[in-house]
Amino acid sequence: MLLEAGAFLSTGLSPDLMNEVTAVLNEIGSVLPKDQFDAVLALVAVMQKVMIVLGAVFAFAGFGAFQGRGWGRWAAIGGSIVNLLIFLPAGVAGLWAYLKPLPADPEQPERDALRPEPASHIVIFVASILVVLYLRSYLTEFARGLGLPVRADDSLPIEWLIVGQLGFTLFHELGHLVLAWAVGFRIQAMNVGPVAVSRNTSGDWRFGFDPSKTLMGGGYLQSVPGSTKDLRMNWILIVIAGPLASLFVGLIGFLGLINLAGTAYAGYWYIAV
Repeated sequence: MLLEAGAFLSTGLSPDLMNEVTAVLNEIGSVLPKDQFDAVLALVAVMQKVMIVLGAVFAFAGFGAFQGRGWGRWAAIGGSIVNLLIFLPAGVAGLWAYLKPLPADPEQPERDALRPEPASHIVIFVASILVVLYLRSYLTEFARGLGLPVRADDSLPIEWLIVGQLGFTLFHELGHLVLAWAVGFRIQAMNVGPVAVSRNTSGDWRFGFDPSKTLMGGGYLQSVPGSTKDLRMNWILIVIAGPLASLFVGLIGFLGLINLAGTAYAGYWYIAV
């Protein structure tokens, strides 16, 4: 549902959708009367607003379902009912999954209390995808101005968005890690999306993979100071190292974009972006 929410919102908020529809209608203007031309444009404008509403509904339902909250179950059921009219298989699968009675579990409240809240990571991930989808037309025009090959459909596969978000998060967390190591902190754990590496009580490292966290797109670093000397300044440096690493990666990607024109790798400019 979160993926559907991103698709609906990106389409509904797209500034170029109406221009693209107008261009297509102009090409077939000889077979489409003027009154029908205006009616189609009006219908597209209404559909954009509907997509924004559907995107908000699916984002709310998907968020609640991902959290495993009681209200989220009913929101997901409502979203699945809507999906029956949009994407029948997803609607049927959603109703089958969320209409089943929940098994009694007396320990569930304690588990919920100890369970970390992934809300911020999900919001950041979805917001990042929406920003990229919203700006893709401007990026495409920029690339076209550099003489880079641009695909006719002007689209960016969702798998590239997921891989790019996780890769960007990796460099962000590595920025924290390198600075923490440099000031003498002991690294305890690091997480990037579904992948986690942590140190147990005996000092051995262990690797974990949870595919359900792929769409969270966030990460964290756990480190312990070795001493109290310059502790405040060390913490400040560790905190700002992540955003600085992200800025550095962004600059490298931009420099890669503007230097790909005329090379054998020009067709892969969207990876640098």
